[in-house]
Amino acid sequence: FWKQRFSRDGKTLATFGWVTHENGLSGWTVELWEPRTGERLCDVAASSDVHIPRLFAGFAFDGGTAAVCLGSRTPGLLFDLRSDLCRRIQRTEPCNSASSGSGLRLRFRKSTVTIKTLNPGRRVVLHEASVPGLPSQAAAKEAAQFADDERSVLMTFTYGTWATPKEEEHFIYLWSFGYRLEPQLIVNIKGTLPEFSFSADSMLLGTTASEGVVIWDVASGGKQVAR
Repeated sequence: FWKQRFSRDGKTLATFGWVTHENGLSGWTVELWEPRTGERLCDVAASSDVHIPRLFAGFAFDGGTAAVCLGSRTPGLLFDLRSDLCRRIQRTEPCNSASSGSGLRLRFRKSTVTIKTLNPGRRVVLHEASVPGLPSQAAAKEAAQFADDERSVLMTFTYGTWATPKEEEHFIYLWSFGYRLEPQLIVNIKGTLPEFSFSADSMLLGTTASEGVVIWDVASGGKQVAR
């Protein structure tokens, strides 16, 4: 299990994953690489907790600062990855998988979602919205994925008996915040979590579930365009 992000200038590559070190100890680790030579410039331990939900783990890197999100109820971590320093600098609010390449972060709080920056020098709220139509249960698994153009995000809320996935119910919302639109429910399904992906230009979203493949228009906030 790995996540990776290039710096915008392409000169460094940051990775986040479970690493077994030369001393035999293992743990979640942030590493910085020189991509042309494969040289590892530095590494910093993030956590040794093997129970961190992999679905929630998020990672962002802006070329100097890296952010690791370990779950909606676990504090996130910020790292200074300049090769002459390479150290953990602070803990942040709990955060999950919705971390964009440039450092946007999505935070879930009951039926409210908030997008903030990950840069510790400018942690401001950029967008906030209420999510309509969610069940009243307090316990839920949340996950999300930003489109490449960082103008929309797909959000998944899963309720039910986690030990028996067939009984889980999934609510999948598209939030086209860059188009000033509110979150829209596009899929509500029980059983296996649908697969989804954004198109290369981030204008279309595809979902695959038991009812087949569905294509959604992102700029309209979730209008179905093909099935």
